[in-house]
Amino acid sequence: GEAWGDPKPQLIVAIPAIAGKANAAHHVRSKLGFTSADCISAGDSLNDAPMLESGIFFVFVANAADELVRKAAALPRQQHLHFRAASAHAEGCLEGIRHFRAQSGQ
Repeated sequence: GEAWGDPKPQLIVAIPAIAGKANAAHHVRSKLGFTSADCISAGDSLNDAPMLESGIFFVFVANAADELVRKAAALPRQQHLHFRAASAHAEGCLEGIRHFRAQSGQ
């Protein structure tokens, strides 16, 4: 009951730090022979936060949690890698891909 607080959490994710999204992204990127500049990630929740400092482009979809956006704002040296989409969900991901492709001249 009370141990969970109010409101009760809807989702609990527990993974070892080494198995986080950023490490997984770098592992797959390396295995496929891509550089960080060849990759784009997207997210909407705090479990995406490790990607903010991964060196990989990151798209905040419109429905991104305020906490994630605040965390990114605290990383001014990474701002060129971040993009806030006007659209939510998959459309926001596509918007971010278009943004970073245009930025790179593709």
